[in-house]
Amino acid sequence: MEFNKIEDGRINGLDYVIVKASVDPKAKTIANITDWYNGYVGVEESSKLWGEEYYTMKLEDVELTKIEESLNDIHVHGGLTFSGLMDKGEKGVWYFGFDTNHAGDGANEQNRDYVFDEITKLSEQINKLTK
Repeated sequence: MEFNKIEDGRINGLDYVIVKASVDPKAKTIANITDWYNGYVGVEESSKLWGEEYYTMKLEDVELTKIEESLNDIHVHGGLTFSGLMDKGEKGVWYFGFDTNHAGDGANEQNRDYVFDEITKLSEQINKLTK
């Protein structure tokens, strides 16, 4: 699998990255596609979301923090599928991301403009959580 950063910048005061993922055409993916896009929005170390995982789950006798509950309520294409640093050793930005490699995804979801629109929505939701 190959990942190529095609764009990065800032939106609504947050860093963002768009990545194009590709697999060998002979390989099969869940959505039976070979190319798709991932979108990421990052928060700085001073953010209360820094270091938070996207996949928090309610376990018996374990209460989620308000932040964990809020991350579970983020609505972005296919839901959040990533949280963490983009590169090993990177400091300063903790990213939350999603991909467009889900069953039923097609050309309407697997393009830069669609992913940028979803990044915009994600950045707005993250800003609401951090205020």
